Amino acid sequence: MSDLYQTNLTDKDKKRCLIRLMEAEDETSVNLEHFFRDRDYEAKKEVTFGNFKNVLEKALPNITRDEVNALFQEFQTPGNTNKANYESFLYRINQYRKKRRALTDILEQMLENFSSKDNTLFDLFEKADKDQNGTLSKKEFLHVLDDFGVYYDADEMEDFFFFLDSSGDNSISYKELNDYFVKFVKKKGKNISELTRSSFFKDPSNYWGRKIFEDAHKYLSQNRLTLTEFFKEEGMETDFSISQFDFTKAMNTLVKSN
Repeated sequence: MSDLYQTNLTDKDKKRCLIRLMEAEDETSVNLEHFFRDRDYEAKKEVTFGNFKNVLEKALPNITRDEVNALFQEFQTPGNTNKANYESFLYRINQYRKKRRALTDILEQMLENFSSKDNTLFDLFEKADKDQNGTLSKKEFLHVLDDFGVYYDADEMEDFFFFLDSSGDNSISYKELNDYFVKFVKKKGKNISELTRSSFFKDPSNYWGRKIFEDAHKYLSQNRLTLTEFFKEEGMETDFSISQFDFTKAMNTLVKSN
């Protein structure tokens, strides 16, 4: 047991790792239950740390030592710190698989309805982002689903966020939404280039850059300043250089003014 140690992984980190394991099992020939049973020599639905680590590494070769340690401790057999209960582990994986079905149902509806919409996915995201912070809360995201004519209930909404919120911050970024949807569309065998030409997959390569330029233009127009005049006021030198501190302060002035 010398390999076992405490980690700093959060519950959200462990959740994301379990989802990766679930996806690895679904997308390959890996069978976690079969691997565990082969190593359960006493037929007690539990395995040692070494065997637990071996199974997880077979399913997910890039899994980290911290992730293996954290998950082993999460599913340790009560009263026996030398073994993990793989039945509980598999049960948790299957619970996540059920939650994913709600996400799939919603994505199916979005894909079916997109062709009748003039707006792109990003347009709808931006429209719903009321506070313009680049992410959507659950309440804001409901507007996106409403625009797509997607039907859902409260439990489905929770499950949807469970998978899309990969950062674990209780909000959805455009990248999180777009990345997952593109992945889903590819699995459905759809032609991404055709969907892109339909404008549904408009991909803003620099969301924040666009917002900053819009805010800068608005601020300069309101104050009747050129960009050079503005930066001079903020500390730019005669050779047009500016310190990192003054530049950051200047950008904050532009963004916070709108």
